[in-house]
Amino acid sequence: MLLTTPIHYLVTCWRKMNFEEGLKEAGYFGRYQKKLLLILFLFQFICPAIILSITYIGMSPEWVCTSERNNNTSLHFSPDKRCHYFEGEPHNCTPSYEEGFYTIAEEWNLICSRSHLINLTQSGFFFGFLVGAFVLGKLADSIGRRKVTIMILVCGAIVMMLNALSPSLTLFAICRFVAGFLFAGVMAFYVLASEIVGPGQRGLVSVGTSLMFALGFVFLSFIAYVIQDWRRLMIFVSLLYIPFLTMYRSIPESPRWLLTIQEEVKARRILIDIARTNKKTLPSDFSLKCASSSGDQPSAGLIALFRHRVLFRRTLIMAFIWFTVCMVYYGLSLGVGSLSSNLYISFSLSGLVEVPSNLVAYVILDKLGRKWSNIITLALGGTAALGCSFVQITGINSGGSLQMALALLGKFSISASFCVLFAYTPELYSTDVRNLGIALCNVLARFGGIIAPVVILLDESGAGLSMLVMGMLSVTAALLGLGVPETFNAPLPNTIHDIK
Repeated sequence: MLLTTPIHYLVTCWRKMNFEEGLKEAGYFGRYQKKLLLILFLFQFICPAIILSITYIGMSPEWVCTSERNNNTSLHFSPDKRCHYFEGEPHNCTPSYEEGFYTIAEEWNLICSRSHLINLTQSGFFFGFLVGAFVLGKLADSIGRRKVTIMILVCGAIVMMLNALSPSLTLFAICRFVAGFLFAGVMAFYVLASEIVGPGQRGLVSVGTSLMFALGFVFLSFIAYVIQDWRRLMIFVSLLYIPFLTMYRSIPESPRWLLTIQEEVKARRILIDIARTNKKTLPSDFSLKCASSSGDQPSAGLIALFRHRVLFRRTLIMAFIWFTVCMVYYGLSLGVGSLSSNLYISFSLSGLVEVPSNLVAYVILDKLGRKWSNIITLALGGTAALGCSFVQITGINSGGSLQMALALLGKFSISASFCVLFAYTPELYSTDVRNLGIALCNVLARFGGIIAPVVILLDESGAGLSMLVMGMLSVTAALLGLGVPETFNAPLPNTIHDIK
């Protein structure tokens, strides 16, 4: 009797495992994970149609300005001009209707002095993203990744349809804000996928989502070229949600998150399902270790990110890097995207340049690790931007080929950096604050996207100034990256207590 108790105790200990050990037994990257990633990748493919559809539906047409004093006096203007000729006297501006894409500018007369309202609707989308990144990021850590993911799919389809049926510009702008708010919740889906694959496959999650997003540029150009009407295009985009709504049963809750809220039974059921789908065998009687909830560790949440010295330092560095990468990404896109007089071609090319960069990112993530992949891509992008600035300031390349080559190299590098960040950032946070940490980085990233057009305006004061600013920020971000640890093949920390 004295011997059976210790033996039983040893057997019980042997059957108890942490989630990383259990996932290894169930399969790091089997059929279960591939099915979930397929859903995520397909959704990423339609994301440009959700975010960047304003590129087409907000195109300004050519228009005619006629003096009300003399109807015989009229001027024809291109989309980016205003009728300064008639300032100070009554005049009437009307779109010059021609065959082509029917836009919101034509429907609501958003030309001349009203053309800025188009940009405000897109600013509203990114402002909604700012709010949603924080709110939905925190919500995903509170109620779970699955619930937030399903919510954004259901509500997103409804909002996009309302967007298409908007009777006024005001309702259209409100719908764009809500769409941006909901779209921020996509990060919960991404985090969920990252939490159920092995350490060696997290890079694939990042690169796969970035690659599908890049291909989505071409998809948006294609459907815009075919449909040629803003309402029908938005209806089509809203219908793209339907296949994902039918797949909601295939989206599980994150077992890692369940363990942080002491739901061991539910987490174990999901792990058993993963093993069964992957045709793996788990011990017949095992249990998972729930995340420690000892009172001596910082409580999870926003306060923890500031109280925990290591987390606070990481958050400051990563927030600055996200801000820089997003600003440089959109800043370079504004210049590199204008490769052709044909908008459909230039927009497609601005996305296609990201395809090889994402493939390169996938290779270096495993070869160089997360830390040095982040540093090298930032440094290369910054160097290319500084080189482009030098060419513009000195005027040594009047033909523009060297300037364009450097700009494309910068876009290539910064796109790879974006891809690296999606793999790197989740691994720097523990499960109980992972969504919140990523959300904070995303908030700063959106600020970078909003500021990018302002930075481009610096070129009006002097050629090359915008590239100079973007280059200096990128190099600074690369240097700060030296202060963040390597996470490649390291187990994901479950609680703040696991972060040293």
